[in-house]
Amino acid sequence: MLDLNSLIIISGIAAIIYGVAMIRSVLASPTGNKKMEAISGAIQEGASAYLNRQYTTIGIVGAI
Repeated sequence: MLDLNSLIIISGIAAIIYGVAMIRSVLASPTGNKKMEAISGAIQEGASAYLNRQYTTIGIVGAI
């Protein structure tokens, strides 16, 4: 019979394998039509601007 530590380790390995399989599945899927790609680009640009602003704010607060 498996003890609790073995079950935890096996569950962790299974989760990693599942995560890798899902990443491969998402990256293999088609990117969509031109309009979808344009929307995706706008979302990525907005997310990048947001993160840059957050990092700047956290940097200022951290320095103070």
